[in-house]
Amino acid sequence: MKFITACSVVLLSAASATAQEIDEYGVRQKIRMFNPGISSDAETQIFLLHKLSPIFKYDKNFDGRISADETKAAVADARASYAFQGQLNDYRTGASQAPGAPPPGAAKQPVRLAGEPERKAVFILRRKFDEVSSLAFPGAGDEDATGAVFSYGRDNVALNSVWTAQGVAAVMFGQSYPVLDDESQRLLPRTSYVMGPFLQFDKLSNSNASQRGSNLDNLTFGALGEIGFQNMSLGDATLTNYLRLKGGVVTDFDGIGKSWRVGLEWQPVSNDLGLGAPVSLDVLRATVTPTLKLRGEYVGIVGSTNQPIFAHHDEAIRVGPTIGLLFAPVKLDGYVPSWLQNMSLSLSYSLLQDLRSPATYNLFDAAFTYFVDDAKTFGLTFTYERGQKEQTGARSDTFLAGLSLRLYQDLKRTTADAF
Repeated sequence: MKFITACSVVLLSAASATAQEIDEYGVRQKIRMFNPGISSDAETQIFLLHKLSPIFKYDKNFDGRISADETKAAVADARASYAFQGQLNDYRTGASQAPGAPPPGAAKQPVRLAGEPERKAVFILRRKFDEVSSLAFPGAGDEDATGAVFSYGRDNVALNSVWTAQGVAAVMFGQSYPVLDDESQRLLPRTSYVMGPFLQFDKLSNSNASQRGSNLDNLTFGALGEIGFQNMSLGDATLTNYLRLKGGVVTDFDGIGKSWRVGLEWQPVSNDLGLGAPVSLDVLRATVTPTLKLRGEYVGIVGSTNQPIFAHHDEAIRVGPTIGLLFAPVKLDGYVPSWLQNMSLSLSYSLLQDLRSPATYNLFDAAFTYFVDDAKTFGLTFTYERGQKEQTGARSDTFLAGLSLRLYQDLKRTTADAF
């Protein structure tokens, strides 16, 4: 026990000197989930422990303490690492020597100060934009979102093969604030922004000519931008307002144009109001995240394609809300078997009214994903859509099952020169 305690003290004292970049939003939500009713000050103390000391990645129940079992796990992982074993062998064989004093005038690496904005570039792959809470580097905050879905089916009686692909890929460039060291910094008003190109695809292809009436063939090229006005006051609550501008051209996979569009979207996010942030369901040991978006868009026809959205005019001006829920179990040993914890269920309903005609467009969407890896990159996904497709207004009543791929890749190292 003395050895374990000593190792713990050494690890804590050494690690506390250097702050690591972690997802503040995600960590604070987990602290709240595991400690219902925790005060703001106690929550901040636990968050800072996780941020300033890597040893607290072993604090699995987010209580701000390292138990004897958690200390043993930290020491065991350190000793089993390739870095430890390799460097220990180098020192023992004399291949490495203990370093002396640094040479005079040695340059120090620049360190980004707390509260200073960080510019980044990321690649995002999701099933839909509606399943991304913020494009300004969502990271772990969207770890339960469904990835792009791909599937294949074969009906040997009807001699029909069905291929499907649905997703959105985007490269985002912008600025956020990942290092906020104290409560005053965290609650200060500030602005984040992000912009970049995207590609959205929605394809369902039947090989049998008699089944091709249910085909989907939409490919959207566009660009979007997002500005986040963070920590605005609303009574006793704080509110972050995300404004997004999106424009693009919809074609089919052969490149034949269908429409062009430009739209504006507003999404409020508030931990205090439980909007756009996980709300604890203690009985189920899970969280549910309610979302609300209001949007308006202008759509103009391209070419002479026959689309329901242009049944009354060669243009459409649509406005309306989208509401949604994202349900996911909280990972916590001992409550739910681990194989049941890697899943999520998202539900959304959108309603758009065309201001140029009596047409109304509504779409219900559900997606259940079982992630096959702890990083939640790959999954088995089941989706159901009923209503009118956003791109063309065509009716859809489709159930699909397939493999999903969710990516969030930091491109900072390879795009540093772009800034």
